[in-house]
Amino acid sequence: MSAEPKNRTLQWSVSAVAWLTAIYATVAATTQSGPVTATPTQAAHFESKVRPVFISKCIACHGDKQQIAGLRLDRPISPAMAKKVAAAVEYHGATKMPPGGKMGAQDIAAVAAWGKAGGPWPAKVAVKTKQRFWAFVPPTVPSLPKVKNTSWAKSPLDLFVLAKLEEKGLKPAPAADKTTLIRRATLDLTGLPPTPSEIDAFTADKSPNAFEKVLDRLLASTAYGERWGRHWLDVARYSDSNGLDENLVYVNAWRYRDWVIGAINQDMPINRFMREQVAGDLLPGAGDSQVVATGYLALGGKMLAEDDPQKQELDIIDEQVDTLSKGMLAMTVGCARCHDHKFDPISAKDYYSLASIFKSTKTMDKFTVVAEWQERMLGPKEQQERLKKVEQSLKEKSEVRDKIRQKERAELLAKIELEKEAYISAAKLLIEAEKSKNSGPSVSEQGDAQTPKGLIKEVVAGVAAQVKSGAAVKLELPENADHLFPAPKVAELKALNDEIKQLNDSKPTIPRAMAVSEAPAKDLPVHVRGSYLTLGEKTTRGVPAIMSTNAPVVIPKDKSGRLELANWIASPKNPLTARVFVNRVWRWKFGKGLVGSVDNFGILGNLPTHPELLDWLAKSFVTEDNWSLKRFQKRIMLTSTYQMSTQYNAKFANLDPENRYLWRFNRRRLEAEAIRDSIFFVSGMLDRKMGGTMMNLPPRAYVTNDQSANPIQYDSPRRAVYLPVIRANIYDVYTAFDFGDPTVMNGDRASTTVAPQALFMLNGKVVLTATKAQATNLLARKDIDDKARIQSLFRTCFGRPAKPNEIVRSLSYLSKFEQAYAKANEPKLSAWQSLCKTFIGSNEFIYVE
Repeated sequence: MSAEPKNRTLQWSVSAVAWLTAIYATVAATTQSGPVTATPTQAAHFESKVRPVFISKCIACHGDKQQIAGLRLDRPISPAMAKKVAAAVEYHGATKMPPGGKMGAQDIAAVAAWGKAGGPWPAKVAVKTKQRFWAFVPPTVPSLPKVKNTSWAKSPLDLFVLAKLEEKGLKPAPAADKTTLIRRATLDLTGLPPTPSEIDAFTADKSPNAFEKVLDRLLASTAYGERWGRHWLDVARYSDSNGLDENLVYVNAWRYRDWVIGAINQDMPINRFMREQVAGDLLPGAGDSQVVATGYLALGGKMLAEDDPQKQELDIIDEQVDTLSKGMLAMTVGCARCHDHKFDPISAKDYYSLASIFKSTKTMDKFTVVAEWQERMLGPKEQQERLKKVEQSLKEKSEVRDKIRQKERAELLAKIELEKEAYISAAKLLIEAEKSKNSGPSVSEQGDAQTPKGLIKEVVAGVAAQVKSGAAVKLELPENADHLFPAPKVAELKALNDEIKQLNDSKPTIPRAMAVSEAPAKDLPVHVRGSYLTLGEKTTRGVPAIMSTNAPVVIPKDKSGRLELANWIASPKNPLTARVFVNRVWRWKFGKGLVGSVDNFGILGNLPTHPELLDWLAKSFVTEDNWSLKRFQKRIMLTSTYQMSTQYNAKFANLDPENRYLWRFNRRRLEAEAIRDSIFFVSGMLDRKMGGTMMNLPPRAYVTNDQSANPIQYDSPRRAVYLPVIRANIYDVYTAFDFGDPTVMNGDRASTTVAPQALFMLNGKVVLTATKAQATNLLARKDIDDKARIQSLFRTCFGRPAKPNEIVRSLSYLSKFEQAYAKANEPKLSAWQSLCKTFIGSNEFIYVE
């Protein structure tokens, strides 16, 4: 590997250590001397990233057979010893592991972060072998529970929630008022606040189905797909660059993003939504849209500078297995790459059966450095065929031209080699001539005047440069030497170049999409300890046995198995797909899933708080809603559970501090995209244009790494979902408000409260630009006074009218700040902008009641 890729790998490794350390961070690691027990998230990362390294690189010297330096890495170790391991794998200090040479950057990052966090080790879990784990048992329609408070429930969903509340000695909070409810629903479904006119229309509507009409309007809005499409893009680990090392731009990734938004807006049934992403190109009647959908499998991060092509291919397959199994099935199948899963009933054989499907799928055009991913042509087949013919002609003519050049260059080099001494003498004369003129032209500039007849000036200048540097003399032709060849060959090459130019000019512009396609069917054997150098038991393409009992999968010998995999995932008999998806929807609506670990339904994940409700939701989603997300959401939002207020109750908070049983609606902060979009929306600046790309970059260009500055512009007022997502260099507004890591799928974003968020809301470019526009718009209205302007601010930003004392305080604020800004160019505008910032920066604006 060249020096530059090594630097890039090191740069990635440093950032990866910081990221993984955040995952492993634990107070216990710094306070206890005994082994640290891993949380479920830490355990999942340990099993998929750390234990495989120990097995392949460390156990031979630090396992059950021998323990060099008294260290065993097949069992928990102390935090102090774990930190020594971290230093050793990074080659810091006298001890260096492995002694034969450093591990790869990814392995170093994983182990170092684990060690620095104190070596959290998964706890042993007692697994029942006589009874199948709940997640693998197909959901059934449960009986509706009986409740005491029969008047509260509006739907069966409410009965399940209320029954659990009554069982725990809890009661539901009062219903939210109408202004709160429409703001909650509008932000939930569109990611934008309601307008004052929309609020007025709802509060004035006294009909019993007034809220249902609001939901129908919101679900029909194009903003709905932008909001809920973004949720799925987290699960799909969407990004516009590969990120891990070379960081090349995925210039056509946006087509998949737009496909997701369009599919959600069109209310594509979710089983079809899943099926098209896995095998859309193989479905009957497949067109461009279905090809674009398979970008789901192609968009992952890739180590494009990996020196080992076979390892690179297996790493890409592993990323696909991990993303699909977690995203659609909430199972950590990837943990079985190196060994049978330590907790879930998934064997290494299961893993390689599933991996074989992706081995039989084409994702990359080449695996050699710098590797290239596949991009499939879209559009009319006639144009595609025409382009193929033109490209074939270009290839043939370029090969002819290159052979002529190669032959003529060889003959010319052989000829001038016979005159080597003459070239050296001419070069020395050239150097002397340059010395005689202190400020004269350089060696290369004097070539014409000083080159003896019959010698090639560029060759003389090159030799002179070598002589001056003390290097051994080697005669070399200039890069473009066509003009030095015999006249007939010069004419022949010119004609070929003209033809090549004409062909290039005639090439039709064909849109392309990152997508996968079929490859020759191949079954992978088990790779012992994850190494392709140590092959074990044979496998056949298929799905994990524990999950296929109710929906067996039969794959033809000559097919990849992607279509069969897609059909199996989308089958109503699959015990996981519907459960996992409705749980994701619940998490995105209520802030926490019925299964808290939304990406892991395995033994290390959380048990469902309401198992009967989860089954009822999964079954009714399939049978009553016919996999319609819009219908499903509407049913949830028309319930008393969704329409509760956030009213606090100290007694209930003591009984259920995390509100696991839903005795009130959770107050939640908006995500980064919704905060940014809402700021532009209330200022009147938001650009509602849909779709397309904002990156004016050539395909596979370097983006935001050591070879390029950041060419991405984020100051557009378009919706945040359309801003580029560059791995390893995320937009600062996103990072401030907990945007998910796009290198890995994540259906459960964090929500933190840290100082930089407040600083952004005071001084961020987005805030300053938007609040200036907002203040300008308010002052431009000559039909209202300052009290009415303040009232407008309250209604626009908070969705409610201002109280009398709030108007008084706002007027006082304006008066004081106008005096403070007396020396500014526009004191009144500055004061009003400052007031707008206090609204934008308030909790009431960025939180949802």
